[in-house]
Amino acid sequence: HIKSYKTRVKAYVKIKGDKLCVSGKMLLDKTAELRQTAVKDSLKSFIEKASYKERRVMSLPELRTYLRDRTFKIQLEDGSSGTGFFINDNGLALTNNHVWDGSQRAAILFFGENGTINTTNTRSAGNIVKTYTDSKYIDYTIFYVNLVNGEKVKYIPLIRQHEKEGEKLAKLGSPLRETENFQDGTLSTYYDGFFTHNCGLGHGDSGGPVANLKGEVVGINQSG
Repeated sequence: HIKSYKTRVKAYVKIKGDKLCVSGKMLLDKTAELRQTAVKDSLKSFIEKASYKERRVMSLPELRTYLRDRTFKIQLEDGSSGTGFFINDNGLALTNNHVWDGSQRAAILFFGENGTINTTNTRSAGNIVKTYTDSKYIDYTIFYVNLVNGEKVKYIPLIRQHEKEGEKLAKLGSPLRETENFQDGTLSTYYDGFFTHNCGLGHGDSGGPVANLKGEVVGINQSG
């Protein structure tokens, strides 16, 4: 109940069409300081967003090593294979539905320092969070890799907003041969939430990361 015009009111105000409340946008824009008493219901999320630091641009050799350490080959029982990559340090990962949909067992093989597959240090694909395909555009599987002894893995953070058309990108995959396939290129165009790029592709690259030069995931590679 507002007693007078001097009454202080705590409220979330949203402008029609905006996803975030006004106070949230001010935090992200650094135009307001975080007051913990005012955001108890979403404190953790606001702290993470407000403390975000811009990532530096990497050279292509740096980016290649960075992606290699966070990407893996998925080898299925029937002999087919594809690529996947980690999106958090607890083993949460992404690939394409057409690479792995959980219908058969899959081994996870990591890259060695020289870019070849290391067959002596493997893991297994674990529980699926969600898998979906509409046969043309939407094609993904979110799943966990079974890690051992509480290990943590390196991962690629998701981008916070769309890259602009013409921006530099790079992708890394595990084609049918036993060495990595790293290619750089540019983002060509966005269409209805999806995008095209001109990075060279090969069989087995499906499910791998497409990243910007700051090492943030822009999307999942989908050959075709």
